[in-house]
Amino acid sequence: MMMNAGMPKDGKEYNIRHFGMTIMMVVLLIAAFAASIFVSSVLFNRSTREYRQEILNKSAKLAAEHIDADKINYWLENGADDSYIETANMLQSICNNTPYVQYLYVYQIRQDGCHVVFDFETNADELDRYDEIPEVSTDGIGETVEFEESFYDLIPTLLEGGQIDIIESKGEYGWLLTKYEPIFDSTGNCVAYVGVDLSMLGVKDYNQTFLKWMVAISALFLLVLILAGYQYFISARKAYEYNELEQRRIQQHTMFEQISDALVGAIDAKDKYANGHSRRVAKYSKMIAKEVGKSDDKCEQVYYAALLHDVGRIGVPVEILTKKGKLTDEEFEYIKEHPVLGGNILSNIRQSTWLSTGARYHHERYDGKGYPEGKKGTDIPEIARIIAVADAYDAMTSDRSYRNAMSKQAAREELVKGTGTQFDPGFVKIMIQLIDQDAEF
Repeated sequence: MMMNAGMPKDGKEYNIRHFGMTIMMVVLLIAAFAASIFVSSVLFNRSTREYRQEILNKSAKLAAEHIDADKINYWLENGADDSYIETANMLQSICNNTPYVQYLYVYQIRQDGCHVVFDFETNADELDRYDEIPEVSTDGIGETVEFEESFYDLIPTLLEGGQIDIIESKGEYGWLLTKYEPIFDSTGNCVAYVGVDLSMLGVKDYNQTFLKWMVAISALFLLVLILAGYQYFISARKAYEYNELEQRRIQQHTMFEQISDALVGAIDAKDKYANGHSRRVAKYSKMIAKEVGKSDDKCEQVYYAALLHDVGRIGVPVEILTKKGKLTDEEFEYIKEHPVLGGNILSNIRQSTWLSTGARYHHERYDGKGYPEGKKGTDIPEIARIIAVADAYDAMTSDRSYRNAMSKQAAREELVKGTGTQFDPGFVKIMIQLIDQDAEF
């Protein structure tokens, strides 16, 4: 048997090769999953941070927009009034209802420290939302908070009313992101800053939970892939064995084609007038089968049945096949034997019974007046009814020992005349369509 290039010489070598490939695939998958877990963790952490930074920026801007900057110095000098209480309630609501905000305060920055205007805190254990807004305290207005050492580098910018980037800190107040948003009065001067401390509480836990889920899911997928790899290793061996069988099948099919060509060649050699007839009939028959919607396999069967439909002519004396005059009754009886003889020859190919069927019944007539058995209508096998139409058309349009070829138009008219008597009407209709579509048909 012919082997494909590079195919293992034996099953043992094949097994070793595929086992090694399976192990390599598993190692690569583990590395790929580890890399994906790492990248996913980094992206998740970055996404979480960016989300909280966005909340921080928006809450600081929102708070700054709700403060009457022109009254800040008044409040620091005179204490709280109704507008202060109203503003404080609004800021407390922002603090309580903004996710993750832990502290919100308003400070006026001076050389001697931070002068308190507002100062709110959210319960760290209940960061999501208060059920009720607590009573606002006015204590602490005007108090001065000394600058912490970590604050020194920011003082010049704060005194100028400049923008400060988000600050991240981890200290006694927890892991916080802080945003300072300047508040400008009606003259354009910065009179204070809104400070918002947003808790990063839970980010580490979220990340760890995310990692656990990623590892669990990845492990599950890896297990599935390993099982799939094992299944592949088993099925690959079967595929290898199947490939060997397929190679044999292809070789047998090639041999069948060659034997069919040899038989057709023998028929053509015996009767020069029939040279090429079988191949043309096979071509026409396959085209008819395709037009009626037969599958590729069925079309192939029709082709080979038509190719070998006249194999029984091998048993007819050559002088009868090539006689130029009219046949005697006795000679015609010889001719009528060739379908039976062909059917008997091809019946030995037991796995392809359609071959003998096509040969045996292609001279039956739709009205029951054909031979060898006088079958009628749809009792005639379909494959034989297809071949009968193609065979008759090629016979009429080819030179024979006893007559010259008919024209395409004359042959077409004969097919029409024979519709329902000699030929199956459905297959004649398709043949007529094929003739009309192709001028060289």
